[in-house]
Amino acid sequence: MNRRFLHNVFNVVVGVGALFNVLFAICLKTEVDSVWPVIRPLLTSIQQRIWWLWPIVTLVMFSARMADKRFCDKWGFEAVKEMLEILREKAFPENSDPQHHHRVTLFRYRKWRICLRKWPWSGWLVPVVRSGHTTQHRKTCFLAPDDADKAEGIVGRTWSTCGVIVVPDFAKNQAVLPNLLFEEERPHDIHPIADVYSKATYVSIDWVLKNLPGARSFMGIPVTVKGVPWGVIVVDSRNPHIENSSRVYEAYNLISRPLIKCIERLQ
Repeated sequence: MNRRFLHNVFNVVVGVGALFNVLFAICLKTEVDSVWPVIRPLLTSIQQRIWWLWPIVTLVMFSARMADKRFCDKWGFEAVKEMLEILREKAFPENSDPQHHHRVTLFRYRKWRICLRKWPWSGWLVPVVRSGHTTQHRKTCFLAPDDADKAEGIVGRTWSTCGVIVVPDFAKNQAVLPNLLFEEERPHDIHPIADVYSKATYVSIDWVLKNLPGARSFMGIPVTVKGVPWGVIVVDSRNPHIENSSRVYEAYNLISRPLIKCIERLQ
């Protein structure tokens, strides 16, 4: 369900609620004997129940307005998306590859989420905004519990360490991640290289086999709002390594203040 659809739904709810409020005000001031006999029962019924109907409708309107601001603030959403595009351009300048080969995603920490996995209240990193216009519906979330050793993925590792993560990190003599996406470039038995990939990216081998990720390099940047950890920005690429990771971090430092101001509108 996209933000535009939700925005339209919330606006309809607010508009209908406003019409009901006008109707309630008219009904409250109208004498039953002054209207047509056919609508007198309806008017009487509304007047008898208006003491609880009016507050409920007002509460629904207020909730829809707040939900619209919370989930569908288009200005804040688009501004954050543009800043992620800046980071993507810094990471992959003058690159002619399809946009979904090199992505930048903003994840937000949530204490709980509705899901079919165990312990939905354990803490999760949920995608909020992603660069580009494709692969927008992939909403993979990663576990981020209080036990930092169990945090999932590059995003979970970045969250738990509160530091910048680069994979592969050639300064630490890490090997290039294997290519899992294309069958012609992987061995007949995928399990050994899936195990290598899972250990390097902090996910289970079952997760790798289920998702067959295409990314071969990552960079995670922790995001704090008002001094408190808020989420993580993850750069992922199908290239064997992110050549301009230092430039990406410099660009993040330059845009971090306006980015955080925009993020505050999405809370």
